[in-house]
Amino acid sequence: MMADFVLLASPLGHGRFMACLGERVILESSRQPLLDAARFLLGEGVTPDTRIAMRHQGSPHVALSSTVGKAAKLEVKDDLDYRRAEVCPVLRAPSGPAKRLARAF
Repeated sequence: MMADFVLLASPLGHGRFMACLGERVILESSRQPLLDAARFLLGEGVTPDTRIAMRHQGSPHVALSSTVGKAAKLEVKDDLDYRRAEVCPVLRAPSGPAKRLARAF
């Protein structure tokens, strides 16, 4: 997949990353840089079918890729008891806070 946007994720420590598009810092700190960047891009008016990819600082290889619309609908759910994380859809109630829908993988 050729991406329209390639995000660079730079480690900050403690599982957090700074995310840049070119020279522009779009996220100063994120646990889920690709997903948060997708939501940022939607807010900037980028269409949901736009392709996005992420690579880590110092690596030429793409670590993750998606479309902006699909990635914006996901979040990482941490499970500290089992030392794992899973990606699950974000559900928003019409007038309430975001809720997570856990899915077994």
